[in-house]
Amino acid sequence: GYTVEEAMAQSLAEALTPESWARVQQARAEELAGEERGSADPERPRTLELEYRCKDGSTVWAESRIRGITDERGRVVEILGVARDISERKRAEKELAEYRLRLEQMVEERTVRIHQLEQQRGEIEKMAATGLLAARIAHEINNPLAGIKGAFMLIQDAVPPAHPHHRYVAMIHSEINRIARVVRQMFELYRPPEGEQEEWRLDLMAQDVASLLKGETRDRNVAFEFHVAPLALRFPAGQVRQVLFNVFKNAVEASPTHGVVRVSARREAEGVVIQVQDRGPGIPEADRPHVFKPFFTTKVGPEKGLGLGLSISRDILENLGGSIRFSHRRQGGTTFRIILPGKEKMGGGPS
Repeated sequence: GYTVEEAMAQSLAEALTPESWARVQQARAEELAGEERGSADPERPRTLELEYRCKDGSTVWAESRIRGITDERGRVVEILGVARDISERKRAEKELAEYRLRLEQMVEERTVRIHQLEQQRGEIEKMAATGLLAARIAHEINNPLAGIKGAFMLIQDAVPPAHPHHRYVAMIHSEINRIARVVRQMFELYRPPEGEQEEWRLDLMAQDVASLLKGETRDRNVAFEFHVAPLALRFPAGQVRQVLFNVFKNAVEASPTHGVVRVSARREAEGVVIQVQDRGPGIPEADRPHVFKPFFTTKVGPEKGLGLGLSISRDILENLGGSIRFSHRRQGGTTFRIILPGKEKMGGGPS
């Protein structure tokens, strides 16, 4: 905004921002130091990026290329400078730096979120395993206990009040009821927790779950391929995430090296249908009836787990009103089909 006369009347210190003037001062000091050492070359071009002040208070950036013009004695008699406006480039660099900073923050937040999800998944799995074990023990106790209680009800009247051991009748009845209460409490331990209804995006959750398996996919050279519609759902997010994790993990472990796990989801008449396809060898026919049974696993070595993943997943889905089943693909591999009911419902315990 300055006229030529106004610009010519300004000193360089007045024309530049304080930071740029300090940069010029530093460059001048370096040149003087070179002269003292006898290593200076006045005709060597020097490039500085300087920020100039405008009349309206704004600033512009210029790339200034400066070199000295010397006489026959090697003394600098003139300075030749060429400047070009680089304001757009500096603005782009600033935006890029801000974007990089935001990206780093997003990566950090995502890493923290993944860590939280891993902890949550571990706690859910641990609680489910403990509850399922308690339920199986309770089931084994409950059957003979029912027989004992039925038999006792038949014989208790055979002990007359005057019998010296009649006081044990009430005691036995009380203890049978106490054991029955303990068994009910053990069944309650396996009851799936009440889940809070919250709205979430299915495509984002699927990607979150895949992020939890980055270690396994990297070690096995397996990739995920997503074809998931951006559906907004209202189900207990933690429970659905646990189901997806169990099914995704099985698909990755079943996949060959450089395999692809294909995940698709869309809304159909029966509800939201999620399909997870792997390209592994498939499930042996002898094992298919046992796939959803608790503690059933065909894995060996370090990968061997408790065999609860699919059993827990089925219980969660049935509790939500959905289902899970699997089929074999002609071209190889297995497809798990998860159905969430069309009408979302709050997760609760089985009746």
